[in-house]
Amino acid sequence: MAETQKILPMETLRQSYPKLNAAIDNSNEALSKAAIAESNAGSAVNTANTAVTKADSVQAQFNQVVIEGDSSVEAAQARVKAGGAAFTTLQERLNDSDNQLIGVNNKSFYRGLKNTRNAKPILTFIDDDANVAVWTQLKPVVEQEKVPISLATVTGRVDTNSTTLTLSQLKDLQKSGLRDGFAYPQSCESTGTNTASAA
Repeated sequence: MAETQKILPMETLRQSYPKLNAAIDNSNEALSKAAIAESNAGSAVNTANTAVTKADSVQAQFNQVVIEGDSSVEAAQARVKAGGAAFTTLQERLNDSDNQLIGVNNKSFYRGLKNTRNAKPILTFIDDDANVAVWTQLKPVVEQEKVPISLATVTGRVDTNSTTLTLSQLKDLQKSGLRDGFAYPQSCESTGTNTASAA
């Protein structure tokens, strides 16, 4: 296909008709190639359909060989499940067993989730800086559920503002289930002092 030149505005019909003819020739060539491509595509589809038909035929023949007993005795026996259910092919039997195993695995998984609902979780609350929310929000849980709690307290803040626990509250928490208490000075460097034993 040759490249066609455009017709210029100043050209006469006599000057431009060779360009028009070249464009028409190119169009005809493109139509011819498109028809050939369409024909080739149709042939490819027919070939693919023939291959599918042959594959299905071979599978059917193979299945028939297994059914008619030309296979080994073990293969024939394997088409029957322990409960006596017989399958047409060994593949059907294996697919059925696979699907049952998937169901069993799913049931076991969900049963495992269900059984964990009755298990007692292991939980420890840890608070840093002995915020007053420990007293207002966590203390009721600690007392009701017998959940241990650990506190790290900045000693310079105790009894100094409304956002930090008082010494009296810390001692009360110790009685309620405070597991460990750690005190550290205002600079937030841990001294390793246990407020539970220091109080």
